[in-house]
Amino acid sequence: MITFLRGLLSEKSPAEVTLDVGGIGFSVFVPLSTYDALAGTGTEVTLFTYHHVREDDEQIYGFLTKRERDMFTTLLNVNGIGPKMALGLLSRLSVDEIASSVSAGNVAALQRAPGIGRKIAERMVMELRDRMPKSVEAGTGAGVWLGLFAEAMEALIALGMTRAQAEVSLRSAAKSIVPPEADAMTVELLVRTSLAQRNK
Repeated sequence: MITFLRGLLSEKSPAEVTLDVGGIGFSVFVPLSTYDALAGTGTEVTLFTYHHVREDDEQIYGFLTKRERDMFTTLLNVNGIGPKMALGLLSRLSVDEIASSVSAGNVAALQRAPGIGRKIAERMVMELRDRMPKSVEAGTGAGVWLGLFAEAMEALIALGMTRAQAEVSLRSAAKSIVPPEADAMTVELLVRTSLAQRNK
């Protein structure tokens, strides 16, 4: 089982990237959240992966954070949801949005993702509600922020920053994010803002 890949970003498109790992090119399917956060080709990247094996095919799905990968594998437990549909969910909704929508029984929000009809959305709520973590919007206090920072730090390091650089970037990003965005803080928002400020 391949659990992560670290290598040079050789090719990049919204649905698929190629990582050069020791001279071997790995084709990896990614959600838009990962694609948007990746730097240009030639940079070193770490992706946390899910290796999907079928009788006639093998596919690798990659994510910037373990949290995204864990949500992906959780979604695969729902009857009727395969890897491509799970990837579509994570391309349209963040991990926190999926968790909060499932926990709240918000079928309409889940249907915003491509290929997710009412029946599958209702099945997601029924089968996953008790397995979802508390949403960021429902949480308060230092524990939530520490969790967000840890996930964002992991993603920035995977994108090639040192731990010190990631910490500085995250602190700067946190200061610059104001309501209404700050009221629904997510890992994705922290990473996106950190990268934008660093590239100024």
